[in-house]
Parts: sequence; structure tokens; C-alpha cells
Amino acid sequence: MRVDVKEWLIWARAADIAPDIIAFITFMPEALLRDVPLEPVPFSTPRAWASLSDAWRLAEKAGIGGAEQRRALAFGRVSAVDAAVFCAMAEAELGILHPPLTYFEHPEHIPSDDASRWFVLSAIRSLVGRRDALPVDADMVNGLLMSLPAEHRFALLVGMVERWGELGAAPAMFAALKEATGL
Repeated sequence: MRVDVKEWLIWARAADIAPDIIAFITFMPEALLRDVPLEPVPFSTPRAWASLSDAWRLAEKAGIGGAEQRRALAFGRVSAVDAAVFCAMAEAELGILHPPLTYFEHPEHIPSDDASRWFVLSAIRSLVGRRDALPVDADMVNGLLMSLPAEHRFALLVGMVERWGELGAAPAMFAALKEATGL
């Protein structure tokens, strides 16, 4: 089975899937379908996300749509890691976040509030860490890194210097080193 995130998002909008779920899958497309776990536990599939949307709408309609109910419904339908991040994003009221690749082209769109920024930087770090080929060039990579305060730049670089180097981040890494050492 092949899952096409763009097709699912088009379907989800037409099927009136909850906007929070659409925003989450747009931000973290890998959460649409996870590998089947060895244990009999819920895991993320397109159908599981649709089920979560339906259950959430019913809970809200019944007047029981609080954070605890959201967590119970999410953890009962999708992978635990996806449920945790989805609920944290919903509870933090982060608003609309763009897919991580967007921030390579437009680092100025990185949110300024701490919670949203943390989610975006975590998603960028996860994207880079997967070691997939990324449609970015060295200028985009360096532009993104140099747009960040030093502590956020280091948060992206720690433990992944080699990978960032493969993407052409040597100038940004050298600048960070000079900044940190004062040389």
C-alpha cells in the first residue's frame, strides 16, 4: 500500500476532517502512516486519523471535548508518539505551522513564540536526521541556520554536524563555532 499525503489532505478537506488533524499531518506528514508495530497497539494510518476526527467531533458535540478526552481519543487511535505530539500541539494552540521544508525557503516564517518555534525546530531536526534526499541547496541551508539565534542553531546541529555538513552547512557551522568560541 502506498500513501500519498497530498491526496489524503485533499480528501481530508473534502471529508471535513478536523482542521487540527489536517494541520498536524501537513506539519508532520510522516505521521499519516506508521509501520505496523509488533505489539497489538494503536498505530497511525489514514483511517485512524479519520476515526480520531470523527470521535473528536462527537465528543465536542456531547460537550466533553477537553484536553483529557482529546488525549484518550488520540492515544486510543494513533501511534503514541503521534498522539503525544498532536495533543501537545493542540493544547499549546500553536496555530498554523508550515511543513518543515517551507522554513528552508522562508526562514522568516519560523514562529517567534517559544512553543511553536520548538515544534518547528524539532520537525526540521527530524527531517534532516532521516537522511532522505532533501530538495534544498547550501544557500537555503545556511540561510535557515544563520537566521536562528545561536542557541537554536546549536539545538539543530548537536549530534548531526556530519549530516548538516552533507547539506552544505559548513559556513553556518563555522560561524556558529566562531560565535561560541569568540575567535
